Amino acid sequence: MKIKGIIYLSFAVVSFAISPIIEKIGVDKGVEPSVFAPMRTFIGLCLVAVFWFAVRKKKSLKFNKKYTKNLVIIGFISSGLFVFMFIKALSYTTATNMGVMQGMYAVASFIFAYFMIREKLPRLFFPILTAMIIGVVLLTSKGLLVKPNIGDWILFATIPLIGFTNVYMKKTSKVLDAFTITFGRYIFGALFLLFLLPFIGLQDFPSLQNGLVWVIISGVLGGIMALGHYKGIQIVGPTLAATMLIAAPALTTVLAFFILDETLNYLQLMGLVLILGGALLVTRFKAKYERV
Repeated sequence: MKIKGIIYLSFAVVSFAISPIIEKIGVDKGVEPSVFAPMRTFIGLCLVAVFWFAVRKKKSLKFNKKYTKNLVIIGFISSGLFVFMFIKALSYTTATNMGVMQGMYAVASFIFAYFMIREKLPRLFFPILTAMIIGVVLLTSKGLLVKPNIGDWILFATIPLIGFTNVYMKKTSKVLDAFTITFGRYIFGALFLLFLLPFIGLQDFPSLQNGLVWVIISGVLGGIMALGHYKGIQIVGPTLAATMLIAAPALTTVLAFFILDETLNYLQLMGLVLILGGALLVTRFKAKYERV
């Protein structure tokens, strides 16, 4: 049975790894982030909706209006604002930086969990956090040669956003099933971005013709990632799922090298190792703590 869960998670990991590559290509082709983001979320919503309605009777899934506020907050941040920010960041930074920076999300989640739901921090958390911050500096400064660009700063800003929403989703999962939360966040994320579209990018709609295929692929990958992650967690649990997802940034780096000709110097590689190694250690230490 666990093999099935690992297969689902493998689809999620591969989708997670490929997404920054596809989105970077789409942005470089000329698709404006203000149009790319809502279309990506809408396509992902369509895919998730098909599966949600297909299994809702069998799984007894339903929306509870009492918790609409929770879904609005989660959707606004994780499937709305965050999607726009990371696609905007790719206008300035590399897919490699985008992928690797996601290793910081686990650490941010532990910090918010400590304050929001009083979870104990993993063993050696602060030394690991320090090492990961050094890794981020080395990665984004190209080994202390340049200052981080505006895209990197946008990525920095996404770290607390995802840390907060991950913990808020965990709290919400006590009263709503994970699949409904996933569906709900896509609904409200799409609504948020579509509401903003007339103000930030309706005039940019023609830019879709520059790379519509990449927008569609990105949206499909986002839906596959959400579905694979949900099913994987159901079968193997959140700890193994989190550990497997750490492989995605490393795979992004390899793909970016071959597909986009993105390279890293030795100090940037050291930063990559510090970030991903720290994310792996903090996840494993958390798992050991939870089993005690």
